[in-house]
Amino acid sequence: MSDKHDDDNNLGARKEFGQARKITLSDVAKLANVSTMTVSKVVRNTGSISPPTQKLVREAIDSLGYIPNHIAGSLSSQVNLMVAVIVPAFGDDVFGRVLQGINSVLNGAGMHTLLGASDFHTDIEEELIRTMMAWQPSGLILTGGLAHSSSTDRILGATTCPIVQIWDNDVTDFNMNVGFSHAEAGRMMARHFIAKGYRNIGYLGARHAIDTSSARRFQAFCDELAKSGRSVQTEIAENAENETKFGTAGTERLFARSEGLDAIHYQNDAMAVGGLTWLHRAQITVPKQVAVAGFDGSFQGKLISTELTTIVVPRRIIGEASAQSLLDRIRGKDMLQYQNVDIELFEGDTT
Repeated sequence: MSDKHDDDNNLGARKEFGQARKITLSDVAKLANVSTMTVSKVVRNTGSISPPTQKLVREAIDSLGYIPNHIAGSLSSQVNLMVAVIVPAFGDDVFGRVLQGINSVLNGAGMHTLLGASDFHTDIEEELIRTMMAWQPSGLILTGGLAHSSSTDRILGATTCPIVQIWDNDVTDFNMNVGFSHAEAGRMMARHFIAKGYRNIGYLGARHAIDTSSARRFQAFCDELAKSGRSVQTEIAENAENETKFGTAGTERLFARSEGLDAIHYQNDAMAVGGLTWLHRAQITVPKQVAVAGFDGSFQGKLISTELTTIVVPRRIIGEASAQSLLDRIRGKDMLQYQNVDIELFEGDTT
């Protein structure tokens, strides 16, 4: 694991989420030009507050990113034992391994995790953050490379607890960042395709509008291929699940409108396995007729007769490192702003 980020230009644009002064009930009252008692009643949904006044208060709350404290008066020890963790999904092996790493470190330190899954939806993520931060956790671990709502940005900008962003180190807006460069991952796969001599290349992906790390990886992949005169035929579905099922259906659509494809890069391993399924049914030989490559390493060693070419991401190590960084910050240690984990290209027998 290296300490230095490859692109220092990102540092100037940092929002430094988690560094702000704590927003109080009085701040909201001042902005809305009402009493703190009125704000308290609106927050607790009690009393007879007129709809126009409620609207003013809620607009002030949203503008400031204020989060009420649901455990005011409770034992402070309850606060210190809880860390909020939000990932895109629980079910896939990618973030399942990350969570294993987080839990192994936090549980060993006597801490507990408050878990939430956004399912790649900005509104769900916003609601999760509002709910979790209202319980005043000691820290927040949040998945990077995903688009946030404007309200989420305000909440993160107003919180005082330390925040660790995992997964994406191309954009470093947080106290601490543990991950890797998705742009470099895209270039890594492109260089592999070029070295293998593939010229008619396809790409299959989903949800690029919200999954900005995948979009950045794809763009770097295309840019690197363009340097050698290669272009990419794409099938990107914003409303599809980034799972095996879409890999199968998307590959069929890609072949229906493309001619002469000799290699396909998939957004993740799950999609690549779905693509392999369709290619097998269509009696297209891999890699003799079409090469296949994925990303993340989640299917490594799981396929019976095939070793998938992929970019291997040390998912559990990301979880462990993020949890340890958060623990160290909670304990008052000065921490590095970012930690890069090493990714590598694994060449299986599908390229």
